Amino acid sequence: MLTAALFVAVGQLFWKISNAQINIWLITGFFIYAVGALIMTVALRLGKLSMLQPLFSFSYIAAIFLGNIFLNEKITIQHVAAIIFIMLGIICLSKGEK
Repeated sequence: MLTAALFVAVGQLFWKISNAQINIWLITGFFIYAVGALIMTVALRLGKLSMLQPLFSFSYIAAIFLGNIFLNEKITIQHVAAIIFIMLGIICLSKGEK
């Protein structure tokens, strides 16, 4: 599910770079997003929704870092707090699964 989240975040980054114009960035973004959706579908077929869907929140973390690296977006204290809470949630859920 983490791989799916990363693909989705990268696909969305490409959409942003395309500036809502029909170009190679937009088309590539749709392709990458679709690969992420396919990976997610396989993961959901094999695992528990209650465990996997929260893991998909990793896409929010990936988007923060991708935005910082490729779009020069600042990472604020609110972003850091959100990352910490998301990671704590993922850890709590993964520890609860046996």
